[in-house]
Amino acid sequence: MKQIFFSRRTVWTGILLCWLSSLSSCVLSSELVTLRTDLNRMELQLQQIQKGLQILEDRSRETLQKTASTLTRDIDLSRQNQADLRTTVEELQQMVRVLGEQINGHQTRFSQLSTKLDELQREILQRLDVLGRESGGSGEKSPTGAPPMAAPTATISPREVYNVAYEDYLKGRFKLAIQGFQSYVVQFPHTELAADAQYWLAESYYSTHDFPRAVAEFQQLLRLYPQSPKIPSGLLKMGYAYYEMGRPEQGEQELQRLIQKFPFSAEAKLAEQRIKKGQGG
Repeated sequence: MKQIFFSRRTVWTGILLCWLSSLSSCVLSSELVTLRTDLNRMELQLQQIQKGLQILEDRSRETLQKTASTLTRDIDLSRQNQADLRTTVEELQQMVRVLGEQINGHQTRFSQLSTKLDELQREILQRLDVLGRESGGSGEKSPTGAPPMAAPTATISPREVYNVAYEDYLKGRFKLAIQGFQSYVVQFPHTELAADAQYWLAESYYSTHDFPRAVAEFQQLLRLYPQSPKIPSGLLKMGYAYYEMGRPEQGEQELQRLIQKFPFSAEAKLAEQRIKKGQGG
């Protein structure tokens, strides 16, 4: 009985072992399939990654090559530009040197011409003085004992004398202007430009800040040419001169006289402004 029991047990044990073995083989095969599938998928992903890396590497290499080429071209252009700029600077420096030499030459020439012009004007004034003495019929000799200078063949007109003196005034050569206008009023006191010459003579003294002499010449204008259109301007500048001399009472007196005699003139308006300024208004 025992033998039969053990025999059956042995058989069932064998069957169980076979079944377990078969089941284990099935489990192992399933896991292997899964692993192989995962491995294939990972290999595929790895290939895609490698392909992407290759594309990225190719693009990076191409970009680096383009960048290197651009930088090389820019460096070459920069060197060329520097060379061109250096050449341009040298050319400009040369032009500046040439211009400086030309300016110096022009300044020297201008100085020479200005000197010659002054000499010519002095000569004209000397001739005018000689003409004035000769026209007076004095027939006197010069201080050196020599006979008077012969009159030039071409007579200088009053207009020319006036124009020379007036040009001196406009260019700020006030001493020459004083000589010119003084010669005019002495030699041509009854011509149409005499009053104007007397006025500009006074203005020339005013411009040199010789205010007392300017006042005297303006008074001469009022005395000799009372109908001249220059009278309002003469009164105005005479009043200004008194203020400059530190004599405001006399300055205001002359300006008030201007306002009374020529109330609608432009000089009268200027006189009113100067009076208000002097009064602290």
